[in-house]
Amino acid sequence: MRKKRFIQRGLTAAVAAGSALAVSVLPMTTASAATWQSSAPYGKTTMGGFILNNNEWNGGGGQQTIWANSATNWGVTSTQPAGTAVRTYPEEQKFFHQPLSQFSTVSSSFAESGPSTGDWEAAYDIWVNAAPITAGTTEVMIWVDNHGQRPAGQVVGTASIGGQTWQVWNRPSTGGKHAVVSFVLNSLTGANETSGSVDILATLKWMQSHSLLNATPKLDQIDWGWEVCSTNGTPQKFTTTNYTLNTGGGSATTTPPATTPPSSTPPASTPPATTPPATQPAPKPAPPTTKPAPAKKPVHHKKAVHHKKKAVHHKKVVHRKANPLQPATAASSGMWQSSSRFGQTKRGGFILDNNEWHGGAGPQTIWVRSDKSWGVTSTQPRGTAVLTYPEEQKFFHQPLSRYHTVSSSFRQSGPNAGDWEAAYDIWMNAGPITPRTTEVMIWVDNHGQRPAGHVVGTAVIAGQRWQVWNRPSTGGKHAVVSFVLGGLNGAHEKAGTVNILATLTYMESHRLLNRTPKLDQIDWGWEICSTNGTPMHWTTSNYSLNIH
Repeated sequence: MRKKRFIQRGLTAAVAAGSALAVSVLPMTTASAATWQSSAPYGKTTMGGFILNNNEWNGGGGQQTIWANSATNWGVTSTQPAGTAVRTYPEEQKFFHQPLSQFSTVSSSFAESGPSTGDWEAAYDIWVNAAPITAGTTEVMIWVDNHGQRPAGQVVGTASIGGQTWQVWNRPSTGGKHAVVSFVLNSLTGANETSGSVDILATLKWMQSHSLLNATPKLDQIDWGWEVCSTNGTPQKFTTTNYTLNTGGGSATTTPPATTPPSSTPPASTPPATTPPATQPAPKPAPPTTKPAPAKKPVHHKKAVHHKKKAVHHKKVVHRKANPLQPATAASSGMWQSSSRFGQTKRGGFILDNNEWHGGAGPQTIWVRSDKSWGVTSTQPRGTAVLTYPEEQKFFHQPLSRYHTVSSSFRQSGPNAGDWEAAYDIWMNAGPITPRTTEVMIWVDNHGQRPAGHVVGTAVIAGQRWQVWNRPSTGGKHAVVSFVLGGLNGAHEKAGTVNILATLTYMESHRLLNRTPKLDQIDWGWEICSTNGTPMHWTTSNYSLNIH
């Protein structure tokens, strides 16, 4: 299974009755037929102590709308093109972050339905030792209703659990990837269940007894939903009519591990008039997954391989995507803010995203007055890996040849300390991300960062000199080309204009883009590696993107 991104998607079981967590990170609508619904790629809400997430993590996916009346009555209508890569994983989530030894019971019951056409499966997705995700993490999938899918790895045996027989697949941790173990009810071609019960604790203990989990496993997250590869281009419905998750012994919480949010408030500024949000394409392509396949930060797979992802970041050679899922708030001044890892809102046709994509990221709060006035307060430990990329995004999905103008102006500020850079992140041929994808970064204000790859030359574009770095597509990775203003130790710009089209045209003339490039996405923000463990502030006070 390829998969969605692991973005600590949930809450915990055994949730205290009164602890409701409001995490709607994108604009949502309420339809007469359902209490809540959303067509936002990562539209979320909280019901009954669970987070429900539309989770269109693969950038090449089609339209999908999630609706919910409760945690036991929800579903999606999804329209996905033909193919074998997992496009979406609509789900409900719960978080635990407790040693498995503390649990005396972990079980679940479900009742679901899906179409007779397409390529999909109904499955639990359980994360063990996943905070953060490392080579020591194990993703455990339990497939109860399979229609054409094939897990990552290979068959390693059968297991009799809860009076049922499961075919067990294993993709060991290799090459720095986390392990994936999948339990398929009655084998790939066996009987499917649309309702039933699963003994999750017995499954995990079976894994321990067969050396498929380490000696001290920690249960971090349990998700339930459908991995949807294809609906053959037609709208198809998936529905959950009953769902329970029962835990005993462990002390579950309603939120991911607590972190102390930054104490300072963002600088005040007068917001310009905003326009109604425009239709938004799916957010960036996303983080780790389980089947091998093209990838980018996370990676997607193909039938027989699972992955997860969300849009693609690399940084310091790899990007994006673990923790605070706190409610977003709207201040009386019209300011919106969120400390959720992927807290999002729309302003002026842009998606603004807190984007703490890295599992080791510290607390970060994004605030937004408009698409031209926003920023973050971030507290990140010492290190050189990119941990967050707070950003504003716009999607296009059009051939580059259609554009006569693609330019942008900015005004931003950041701290004098820490390790970070202000940059555009542009995605070409990224729906979905494959080895043909090229990620183009334009760094305008660099403080200690170093791009992926190596220097291949210099470019004079719009009267400015840029050092050009290239990490070619190798080993199934997409290419990354970075333009660094004045070189690593060169000039820093707090305000300026970038001719994006001229930059992409330069790449074409120097064979750094293929012959028929497609512009998929333009993002603006800061790649933050470190704030030396102290809260620091970044602000955008003006931003424009001109496309013709």
